[in-house]
Amino acid sequence: MRHSLPKPANPEHVRIVTEGGGQYIGVWEGTLEGQRIADDLILFNSQATGSTLAIKEKDLTPERVSRKIADSDRTFGK
Repeated sequence: MRHSLPKPANPEHVRIVTEGGGQYIGVWEGTLEGQRIADDLILFNSQATGSTLAIKEKDLTPERVSRKIADSDRTFGK
């Protein structure tokens, strides 16, 4: 399997994650050896817990980022 360097951050992804209260990490690409095996995931951290979370790229909105963070923070008691 061949690995490549990470792509530069997509400014729109960064904006949406930041607006939703998260810290942008990057994109997990759902490909393996050039074949699509899953949806791409946008990775971000909760500011309160540092937990790394993910949302499908096609579902990425500030509201969903905020909700995902709130659910995670409740789980971890923050």
